[in-house]
Amino acid sequence: MGINDRDYYRDEEPGYLGSYRDHANACTWLIGICVVTFILQLITRENAAGIFLPGAFTQSLWLDVALIGKWQVWRLVSYAFLHSTDGVWHILFNMLALWFFGRQVEQRVGTREFVALYLCAAIFSALA
Repeated sequence: MGINDRDYYRDEEPGYLGSYRDHANACTWLIGICVVTFILQLITRENAAGIFLPGAFTQSLWLDVALIGKWQVWRLVSYAFLHSTDGVWHILFNMLALWFFGRQVEQRVGTREFVALYLCAAIFSALA
């Protein structure tokens, strides 16, 4: 057996993209959901005389207390994935903060607890 065939000599670490793919976590999924939601918000917004207004997609997800009273309870969570479409800075810095801090929290408490924390924070913020 050659030296390169021995278990302790092999370089088993994946490349950069392999490492990213193998460690996809809830934080990555939440960022992806927020980015896709943001793109859909941009695509569906309405232009009224040069002023961009929220489109039907955004209106179907945003927090509206009157509609929650009419059993549209998904709005207690869905609004947390919406972001301002006035520019990219709002979503950019929110996602950077989620990437840097969220991964550490998820690693410490676990994926299930991190998702529960994220959703509970959204619900309690909506009720505040």
